[in-house]
Amino acid sequence: MNTLRATGIFILSILIFTGCSDMVSTQNDTQDVDTELTLKSKKNPKSSSSNTSFYNMGSGAKTGDFVIVNGKIAYNYEYVLWAGKDSEAGTVLVSYSNDGFLVTYQTNSSAQLGEVHVYVWENEGDTPNRRPAPGKAPYKAENLNTDSYTLEVSYDNINCGETFYISTHAALVGPGSNAGETAYAGGDGFGHMKGGSWWGFFEHEVDCFDPN
Repeated sequence: MNTLRATGIFILSILIFTGCSDMVSTQNDTQDVDTELTLKSKKNPKSSSSNTSFYNMGSGAKTGDFVIVNGKIAYNYEYVLWAGKDSEAGTVLVSYSNDGFLVTYQTNSSAQLGEVHVYVWENEGDTPNRRPAPGKAPYKAENLNTDSYTLEVSYDNINCGETFYISTHAALVGPGSNAGETAYAGGDGFGHMKGGSWWGFFEHEVDCFDPN
């Protein structure tokens, strides 16, 4: 009788140990999956089920011109205005005033400006996963029909070396080959990028110094 009881206890112990091992293995597998998903999320922080294509459209080119703002020398930067993702429609110039940024659109002979809309973010992580509605932009002008327009973006305490993320949308009108197109400004390499419904923003670093 004692032998049967001991055998029963031994078998029960094996079953309990096996069950615990399976639970540990399952927990480890779950942790591995969670870790993998976390790493993928960090690598693709902007992943979305939306079919909108969005890009950090790079940096612009220093023009060599500068303005003096609050005693500091600040250089202007120019970006290509891309229509329909891959057609140059003009430029966007970022300069400064004592109250913030000056964003100047200038089209070429391929179109004129119908509407312009500007968003500005301080951190790239704050940019949205899908195209922000142009009509809700904090800085905008509509019913233009002109080839040049400047928007002033109010901003206090702009510091040298500070980086901003700026989305400059334009609705283009005729005459010209780019009439009716959507346009966004970015670096000169953006013309090689493709996508579906699209939008973009560019990085703008405040390039200035104190001459004193």
